[in-house]
Amino acid sequence: MLTNSHHEAKSPLRELFLLRPDVVFLNHGSFGACPRPVFEQYQRWQRELEAQPVEFLGRRFPALMREAREKLAAYVGAQTDDLVFVPNATTGLNVVARSLPLGPGDEVLATDHEYGALDRTWRFVCGKRGARYVNQPLPLPLRSAEEVVEAVWAGVTPRTRVLFLSHITSPTALILPVAELVRRAREAGLWTVVDGAHAPGQIPLDLEALGADWYAGNCHKWLCSPKGAGFLYARREVQHLIEPLVVSWGWEPERTNLLSLDGSASRFVLENEWQGTRDPSAFLSVPAAIQFQTEHDWPRVRAECHELLREARRRIEGLTGLPGICPDSPEWYAQMAAFPLPACDGAALQRRLYDEYRVEVPIIEWNGRQLVRVSVQGYNTADDIEALVRALENLLPRKSTVWLVETPQMTKKTRKKQKQGQSPKQNLLRAHARRAMPNLPPGTQLRIEPRGEVRMSEVLEAFVEPYLGLASTDNGQRVLLQIASLAWNAAILPADERRALLGRVAETSLPGFQGEAREELQDLLANMIARKLALFDENKRFILGVELTGLEGGYLSVISTAAGCSERD
Repeated sequence: MLTNSHHEAKSPLRELFLLRPDVVFLNHGSFGACPRPVFEQYQRWQRELEAQPVEFLGRRFPALMREAREKLAAYVGAQTDDLVFVPNATTGLNVVARSLPLGPGDEVLATDHEYGALDRTWRFVCGKRGARYVNQPLPLPLRSAEEVVEAVWAGVTPRTRVLFLSHITSPTALILPVAELVRRAREAGLWTVVDGAHAPGQIPLDLEALGADWYAGNCHKWLCSPKGAGFLYARREVQHLIEPLVVSWGWEPERTNLLSLDGSASRFVLENEWQGTRDPSAFLSVPAAIQFQTEHDWPRVRAECHELLREARRRIEGLTGLPGICPDSPEWYAQMAAFPLPACDGAALQRRLYDEYRVEVPIIEWNGRQLVRVSVQGYNTADDIEALVRALENLLPRKSTVWLVETPQMTKKTRKKQKQGQSPKQNLLRAHARRAMPNLPPGTQLRIEPRGEVRMSEVLEAFVEPYLGLASTDNGQRVLLQIASLAWNAAILPADERRALLGRVAETSLPGFQGEAREELQDLLANMIARKLALFDENKRFILGVELTGLEGGYLSVISTAAGCSERD
């Protein structure tokens, strides 16, 4: 059953894209989306091709392609004859990987954040040559560019020949400090190959200044061209190493009329551009995509998208309670970011997000973790982020943590146990908690956190302190705190369970309070519940329960979980 009702406030750009209006599209990063004016230009090229195929492909093709390359080269900071169109970045990087003269024992160094298709490409090529493909770990969270550079460089050995990096990683959506790594690799005599699939259109590019030997990018992702448009850039000094993936008329161009048609083209372009009969309309439409973004002030659009993505980060991290994988800065992410999720069935979650809520967003399985990778493009709005967060609230599994807070009694007991050579104090705490709360949900974490006591006081004192005068003894005050804790728990229960719990509280505890004191205590319970529900709506994250055990237990446990993972009426 679909429950999505979004786009009450549409982006002005939304109508310029061909996306279905009933889908919350937060996955621009996978295949992009093409604006209507650019797609119409793409179709005009196709009709022109079909109107006179021989003239278009046989006589006009070199000049048309050169004009398109000129516009793209200016956009990415390169010379016209230093790049060639390819269908996608994967194709371009296959050209490079298959061309390099690797031998037995040579190593290609990459990170463990690379795109899976390219991991396979390099393993395939290295397997054929007797070389080795090495994925150097970059543990999360990343904290500084210097830390990343040193972590990558720790994988360099005397056998390393190639450094392969993603400019923006696919599974984790991180902008890596490729400029410094390319500089260091050049000094060390290593070839550098950069996967820039997600970079063009998302971050500014200056390929000549970057200095990578080879760089492949997509135009159909963040530049918003039609599907099937990418490019391969090769620095002039290493172009002779590249062998065409498809050998056609561009090989030995002096034996054909291609040189006379485009005498200014480099051999790199001639050997890789003509691959037989194919539709070049997507390539020829790239200038229209560049023009579209220029006309719509794309630096402003990118900045607005980044701010919306920051809001998504705040909301999702608030929901899950899990920290981000990088600093909250445009140095690390632009219009695409990945956020950790609690352990879950990622494939099932992605399927339910779409089937039940029409939210199109990928759940990434990476190094044993689940991440939701959110892309924000000019057509997205805050309504889209709201739809995603509400869907995650309903679909993420319940994840509880019990915070164990020591009391003086427990400290005294555990010291005695330790002197007797028994288990360490923290293990005793956990074991006792398991015995005291046998019905904890599966997967509940038991964490010892002294700040939990502060957390408990922050939650309760504001509500309970005005009523402490109702109890004239320390024991009475402790009973009052316990009652308030139970009321706090009750706020997230369905109505019938809440009434039953408060009924039991009233039967066992309220008789000790008479007259006005009893009425004030009932008022306290009602206020606690009302405040709890208000916190749910305001912050989307709250303490699920506070349980004060008896003196025999000797500890206070604070059970917390993310909002939206538990039922409430």
